[in-house]
Amino acid sequence: MRLHNLTSLSTTPQQMKNVFLLKGYKTTFLTFLWSVFLMIGVSFQGQAQTPPTISSISAQTGCGTFGPLNITVGDAETSPSNLILTAVSANTSLFPSSGITFGGAGASRTITLVAAPGQTGSSNITVTVTDENGEVATSSFAATVDFAISAGADQTICSGSNANLTATVTDNTAIAPTSFDFTTGLQGWTSVAIAGNNNFGFQSFGNGSNSLGTPNEGGDYGYEHSYVVSPPISFETNNQLTFDSYSNNESFGYDDEFVEYSTDNGLTWVDITPSSLQSLNFHALWTTYTLDFSTTPTNTGLIRFRYDTGDDCCGGPGPNIGWYIDNIILQAIPTYAWTPSATLNCNDCLSPTASTTSTTMYTITATSPTGCVVSDLVQVTVLPTPTVTAVNDTAVCAGSNLAYAFTASAGSIAWTNSNASIGIAASGSGNIASFSTVNAGTTAQVANMSVIATENGCVSLAETFAITVTPQPSAGIISGTTQVCANGS
Repeated sequence: MRLHNLTSLSTTPQQMKNVFLLKGYKTTFLTFLWSVFLMIGVSFQGQAQTPPTISSISAQTGCGTFGPLNITVGDAETSPSNLILTAVSANTSLFPSSGITFGGAGASRTITLVAAPGQTGSSNITVTVTDENGEVATSSFAATVDFAISAGADQTICSGSNANLTATVTDNTAIAPTSFDFTTGLQGWTSVAIAGNNNFGFQSFGNGSNSLGTPNEGGDYGYEHSYVVSPPISFETNNQLTFDSYSNNESFGYDDEFVEYSTDNGLTWVDITPSSLQSLNFHALWTTYTLDFSTTPTNTGLIRFRYDTGDDCCGGPGPNIGWYIDNIILQAIPTYAWTPSATLNCNDCLSPTASTTSTTMYTITATSPTGCVVSDLVQVTVLPTPTVTAVNDTAVCAGSNLAYAFTASAGSIAWTNSNASIGIAASGSGNIASFSTVNAGTTAQVANMSVIATENGCVSLAETFAITVTPQPSAGIISGTTQVCANGS
């Protein structure tokens, strides 16, 4: 006996029973088939679809690029090559969708994140794997960007002009600065007096409560009166030294202050004294100075503040005569490199001036003290500046007709006239149509003309020329001499 016209395996057991009854099968045989279909039918119909699997991804912290990060996916029913990966960023300003890409194949996949230029912060990234039956699994992780550089907005300039580039950096890489406030004494600094009685040392006068300082007693203590040297400090490639200074002395050459550093344990010293420090010898006010200096990274370096007196007189007015230092901070800072650099006035600063004559794409690369490297681009578009063809000076008698057809390399033409009494307006645009010159006086009238061309906001250098209009001579003979105009009238 054939079982025919049965429905698909997705048919429910009750539906199958009804079919058998309609076909007239005997009850005992029906009972047998019923039990079979209860086993296989329910198995086909009720088989559960298992969701895919995806491995966990650890939290990420660093520069703006992460990955490729490894991901392992799998599924009981779907081949790994047919599994689909998607990702969503909770902070699309930091990680836009265009900055998330997948790689790999089969069960071994990768994800790569690239942060938007100049952006720092954190975002949760949720990765979803989907199988052929629509079942999904997810894995989420946090990505934190702690160092970023922005080259600034693109600029458009006219040829012959400069572009002032302005990059900004955000550095949260958290190398702790080394700082000294002298609230508890010298804090590891060493005081040395080369001559005289005054050491450059701990003083109860400061831009807080205490400071490093040396009074000026008005005596001649010779070269290198005294100085203080820091304890060993870690130097990076780029370093920033900040300190408060109080100087109440004679002018430079009599009482001198110097700021220096050493990378060879004090055998040699490099002078980094700001010029403004020397010019404020009589300032007698607390002033904050910030100095950047670059070194070959070493395990340790030294900072020295040195005070010289060159005569046997004076010092500054009032109390607290001498030089005092407080709130010293040494901080590692990023390094910068611009390319191409030939048209820049500096290639290792944040804000160079570009003097390019053609459209140029500049790249700034920043390296954090922790070795994180990021870069960004800025384009300077150079538009041509038009030029105006030279116009010769003109001298005519009143009543003469003149006209000017100006020629420029591009753009629209505008002109100005310093003397409207000669018969043309004080300003206008385009060519100057024929006009009759005027001079009702007795002396020559001079009109200084200036012509410019403008194209796309770029203005040419002014082309100048003069129109001289002499009055008509009076009729008759004067003292035996006849006056005639240049045009013969």
